[in-house]
Amino acid sequence: MAILTDTINYTGTSSYVALSGVTGVTNYYSAKTLHLSIVGAGGEYVVATSTPTVGHPMADGETIEFGLSGIEDLQEWLAIFKLKSTGGGVFVISIWR
Repeated sequence: MAILTDTINYTGTSSYVALSGVTGVTNYYSAKTLHLSIVGAGGEYVVATSTPTVGHPMADGETIEFGLSGIEDLQEWLAIFKLKSTGGGVFVISIWR
């Protein structure tokens, strides 16, 4: 795999923010993997078209990866994949092909 983006450090907020609202995250035609970790505090992620009330928890230091099938997935995920920090955690985001 090769990285498509420089690693993006995003300090989450107490409200959910879509990937499209994170500076540096854009659509990549050959994206295959979204790599996400959080440091400094916990957080949550959710895949939702509406405003979520609760997400999947992530502990400080946790890393997860999501497989993408191509441009359609990442383009769609920019709007519906949302992040929220609990206590100022920093999300570390990278996109791979």
